[in-house]
Amino acid sequence: MVRGPEYDSTHPKAPASGWTGPEYSLSIVHPPELAGQSIRLVPGLLLGRSPEPGTTSIFHETISRRHAGVRAGLGGVPCVYDLGSRNGTKVNGQRVELPAPLAAQSLVRLGDVLAVVDEPSDAHFADESVLPGASGRMAAAPGELRRVRTRIGRSGWKRDTST
Repeated sequence: MVRGPEYDSTHPKAPASGWTGPEYSLSIVHPPELAGQSIRLVPGLLLGRSPEPGTTSIFHETISRRHAGVRAGLGGVPCVYDLGSRNGTKVNGQRVELPAPLAAQSLVRLGDVLAVVDEPSDAHFADESVLPGASGRMAAAPGELRRVRTRIGRSGWKRDTST
């Protein structure tokens, strides 16, 4: 049996779990009153509304006292798991029933709080603060949004503004 922090495997070639990948953080993007907060993702992290020691507090009415946790999965991949929260946890639109792996740009929903998994980088948005985050991928987001808008404009797709 291979043992690692918060992970056991009976496969003889399974790597011991540890945080072997890049350092990630969870950047809250919605609701506006919480946007811009960043939480470093580490094994053993507990997310919730409770101000108790050992819990990283996200003060929002849709977050349970002990909402979700983060642990190392197979090969050290960070995984989020739900702690039986009332309003649920989703990763990329899928409800979390088992620990779900996280990667850069994963969209995490805790209740009605939306966050993006971010990775460290020296790149930052210049003058645009459309999306908080410091990774190179987040810094490239405004350009990608402009390209998508241009493609939509050329295709003749029009948004209905009559309502």
